[in-house]
Amino acid sequence: MRDRDRFLKCHISGTWYYRRRVPSLDTRSSIEISLKTKSLEMARIRQDAME
Repeated sequence: MRDRDRFLKCHISGTWYYRRRVPSLDTRSSIEISLKTKSLEMARIRQDAME
């Protein structure tokens, strides 16, 4: 994986997730959002839209 993929995580089902650490303002220290795709290329596009 490249540096730009550092926030992408592939679930065991093959679905890509956007995972990012956030300051602990509540009980969570990170967020994980499904990108609803099994394609790495599409996951990169959707990740760019989230940043």
